[in-house]
Amino acid sequence: VAEVECGHMIAEVHARSGDLRRQYEDIVVPRWQRAAEDDSNGLRLGAPPTFEEFRHAVCVVTSRNFGEGEPGSGTSSMLVPGVDMCNHDDPPVNTRHGLAPWGDFVVYADAPVAVGDEIFLTYGMLPNR
Repeated sequence: VAEVECGHMIAEVHARSGDLRRQYEDIVVPRWQRAAEDDSNGLRLGAPPTFEEFRHAVCVVTSRNFGEGEPGSGTSSMLVPGVDMCNHDDPPVNTRHGLAPWGDFVVYADAPVAVGDEIFLTYGMLPNR
């Protein structure tokens, strides 16, 4: 992280890392242990994941999700199989994406896409830009 030379990003990563550790210790582990001890739920959980396993799972999910909504007014985060294979580029890109009025997440091309052309999305404002 230090190699990015962005003080804002470094501070954000450290804050989120501490938050993640607290969530793991204060929420995930105690709830996991309670669920593992409860014989009535039919789960056979065993030991909770290690912090490293939990952190890896969080990174996998958060690096592949899409958020929809306006900052400060609530957002939805969702996993959309296949769409996470599109690469990021700064606008203008050759697609648009978002929630359709009927609730589906859609990606559509602004113009015809030739066979072999790469499909780009913009991931929005990134903290390192």
